[in-house]
Amino acid sequence: MASRTAVAEAGSVDGQKTRRGLALQEKVLGAFAVLLIAAALFLLVQNDPGGDDVVPVPTAPAVTILSPASGTAVGRQIELRFTSEETLSIQPGGWGTGGLHIHADVGGQEVMPSSTDIRPVPDGSYEWTLPAPDTGSIALRLFWSDEAHVPVPLSATDDVFLTVR
Repeated sequence: MASRTAVAEAGSVDGQKTRRGLALQEKVLGAFAVLLIAAALFLLVQNDPGGDDVVPVPTAPAVTILSPASGTAVGRQIELRFTSEETLSIQPGGWGTGGLHIHADVGGQEVMPSSTDIRPVPDGSYEWTLPAPDTGSIALRLFWSDEAHVPVPLSATDDVFLTVR
């Protein structure tokens, strides 16, 4: 009987060691999980995807197409007249202001003006003669791009729908 008691006591000692070992493992894994969650929350709050190339989005001045109006039939050239909330001048990247420059989307083709393409008008608006694509219905809009020619979000005019004859 003594040997049975010794075995039972030894088993309970080993069982306690095993339970203590598991409890320690669970605590270590739990602490590691808490650290991972804290690191993920920190990165989320910092809004850092991990790179140094995060650039703030510039705010673009409002630009408005004055003519042609939607529904207009145009020939092989489009006489565009528009305004900008800020005065445009020739920038290193094209006609623009504050490091941004203007682009046109003419029927799905992106057009950037050369230094002689845009003409300031005395009333503060601008004129730009754009090539029209083949005949048919097209959409025309203006938008801003940054110095790397990346379109600035939320800077486009409303589409003007034209018929090229």
